[in-house]
Amino acid sequence: MPNAFDRTPFSATFSQAAPGLEAAEWLIAAAAQASPAGRLLLSQAAASLVNRGWISSPDAVVEQVAAHADLHVDRLREEVEQLARSGLLTLFDGKILDIAGCLSARPTAWRFHPEGHSAVHLVGPLAALGVARGLGRPGVFRGRCSGGGDSAPTVELHCDSQGVHTRAPETLAMFLPAWPGTTYPSEAIAAGRIFADDDALSRWQADAQEPPGLPLPSYLFPFAATDLGDRLGAALESIFDALAIDD
Repeated sequence: MPNAFDRTPFSATFSQAAPGLEAAEWLIAAAAQASPAGRLLLSQAAASLVNRGWISSPDAVVEQVAAHADLHVDRLREEVEQLARSGLLTLFDGKILDIAGCLSARPTAWRFHPEGHSAVHLVGPLAALGVARGLGRPGVFRGRCSGGGDSAPTVELHCDSQGVHTRAPETLAMFLPAWPGTTYPSEAIAAGRIFADDDALSRWQADAQEPPGLPLPSYLFPFAATDLGDRLGAALESIFDALAIDD
């Protein structure tokens, strides 16, 4: 298995980011630093997940990219290890679990339904802000209010190919947890929460003893969906559109 997440190249990102925005800033910085070969691998893994609903093994992804690019298999395997150290791939037991802390090969509470394709599981609600632009496909993000258990209402974000344009309910709110960078970024993104309204957000914060992070109440959410969503979407787009291979 590749080495654990290495936060060293992103130390400045963590020190400058506001609490709750560390994972978003990491993703933006990591995408900007990804090599051309790394972008090819990430694009192929994302295409495999979206087109088939599951991701091939890292070796299979390497072979697929090698067959379509003038790159040696050994060089691509080294790149897989680098992507794992940077957090842009989460690997376990010879499998790809997460891509860029956003797309999950495992079932989660968060799903993006791109038009004309099967639903894709997302690591956490933060991913919903940029996934439509990242994949270049409009669709609907669905999850359940994090404060209501099994009877919690459904929340939705409706996205065009550039990002979020409407939400249901309009009172939707979100919480982004603080992250010191000591774990994989996918764990921080998975710890995010989404709520049907501000009351549900406030109750959850009180029950969780006011965890560190960034609450986005309903009046702030549209600004975050636009500004943060634009930046996240551009970052994901840069690592998901490098190669289009139909499986």
